[in-house]
Amino acid sequence: MQITALMSLLLAMFFFQQERRVDILVQELSNQETTKTAAAQIIETSRSEPELKDALNIKLPRMLTEAKNADVLWSEANVAGNLKILTALPALVKLLDQPNLVFEVHTMTREAELHDDPIGRAIYEIGEPAVSALWEPLESKNSATRVRAIRILLLINTQRSHELLETHLPKENDADLRRYLIANGIGTSK
Repeated sequence: MQITALMSLLLAMFFFQQERRVDILVQELSNQETTKTAAAQIIETSRSEPELKDALNIKLPRMLTEAKNADVLWSEANVAGNLKILTALPALVKLLDQPNLVFEVHTMTREAELHDDPIGRAIYEIGEPAVSALWEPLESKNSATRVRAIRILLLINTQRSHELLETHLPKENDADLRRYLIANGIGTSK
């Protein structure tokens, strides 16, 4: 009886410590000073600690929409994409309407592959589940939002992403974007 009680106590202490560690990592992800280190730790440890990903599924969508700092937003988006946090998808898609906060010199290749767009890159890394969520950004009046959605869909590069772009092409009112889509093989196969 005493052994069972001791084992129960030890297990409870272990789970409390794990829960506390998860809370600390999530808090550090939201802190400008610790966000990059926390993101790297979270990505590394979440594979062996499923409770960390469970906590992120609950907390990360709100964290993304409340991020006040570009570094924090970048780190949070990096975590969402790397861990394929599906619950973060609506927040990420909503953030496509905001200007991309990149402070680095970028090349056309880095831009096309979304290396300088943490929000777009996270959506791309989530992959196929993100395709239907990109319909609304494709319909945006903001051409920068449409460009980001188009780049994401081209990188996802699945039958569904191409079908969505094929459907969008005749509706696209920006001649440069129509040419970009056609140059990337959209609207040329029938």
